[in-house]
Amino acid sequence: MATHTVKKGTATILILLLIYLTAVAVRAGVYENNRYASFMPMTQESAFHYYFAKKIADGKSMPAIDYDIQHPEGLKVFEATSIFMEYVAGYLYRAVRFIAGIQFDFTKYISIFVVLFSCLAVFGLYSMARLLLGNNEAALFSTLIYAVLWPAVSRTAGFAFLRENFSLPFIFFFIYFYMRYLGGTMPAGRQGRAPDILTAGVMLYIALASWHFTQFIYLVFIGYPAICVIFDNEEKKASQGFMILTCFAVLAGLSVPFLRGNGFLLSPAMLVSYSIIIVAALKRLIKMAPLSRASILLGISGILFFLLWPLSGSCDAYSHVYELAISKLRFLGLRPCDPGLVPPEARQLWSLPFFSPGLRHFSSNFSIIT
Repeated sequence: MATHTVKKGTATILILLLIYLTAVAVRAGVYENNRYASFMPMTQESAFHYYFAKKIADGKSMPAIDYDIQHPEGLKVFEATSIFMEYVAGYLYRAVRFIAGIQFDFTKYISIFVVLFSCLAVFGLYSMARLLLGNNEAALFSTLIYAVLWPAVSRTAGFAFLRENFSLPFIFFFIYFYMRYLGGTMPAGRQGRAPDILTAGVMLYIALASWHFTQFIYLVFIGYPAICVIFDNEEKKASQGFMILTCFAVLAGLSVPFLRGNGFLLSPAMLVSYSIIIVAALKRLIKMAPLSRASILLGISGILFFLLWPLSGSCDAYSHVYELAISKLRFLGLRPCDPGLVPPEARQLWSLPFFSPGLRHFSSNFSIIT
């Protein structure tokens, strides 16, 4: 029995590695087969990230205010943007160059870095699927689908240097280790372990530090602990784990200059987090029905939003995101013909209405595996 388990585990590891290499090969093929690939520079936000990574790779110091990237007023590098990904890419380039003892093209290196690093997400996805489904074959199949699916491939083929591609593996592992802490399909003795929730906290910290949009993903994520606090009378483990995650988020908000300067600690995600923790504590002291808990959670969140959110930099830094969401709710997702009805920042982001994909569109997005 033990020998069979070891063989099955070894086979799973080999298949997972093969899926990773397949994901890399598919993306590399898309890059190399594109006739514009060798001439396509890093443009738009990729150029912004490339600039800082190249500076780090060349061993240059990072000024507090960079006048070359934004002239003439200069850019407050650490307050206006997060360059965690750029440090990793730059220092890794220096390490590879030192070990190999040769010079090689940095643009080509960035393309390879994007592909190799972004494909690490398959390991996090497999781990989540295995824990959620409780079936190894189904988890491997779902991971393979993600590895070759065109919507995932197209943004990670090495044409762009985006922070989301760097952060996604950390986001997947953050969710996985939180699920592992809660239990899922794991034996009772392996649930609620401190290393799992601490690892989840570290993954969350890195994701928040490396990509500013992680906080909006986190805002969606905290819906689960909120539901547990409202409806589950025996959710002590979920609220305790969430409290630890909130501590890591607070640590990120205090220690990462970009998050600190943009008021992350008073952002919607954090204000709701504080409210959830308060309700979880009150639930231990006072017996309440689910409706009462939901009302208190909404009330505390509303008070915190009214008093604190306008004081945070988050309100101004992400006004375009909030204005777009409010406008889409106001007009029920249909962009009005009169552009003056929509705030300027939301107007720039609001693309044409989305339509359900037809069979041809659906098939083209699965063309890599068909």
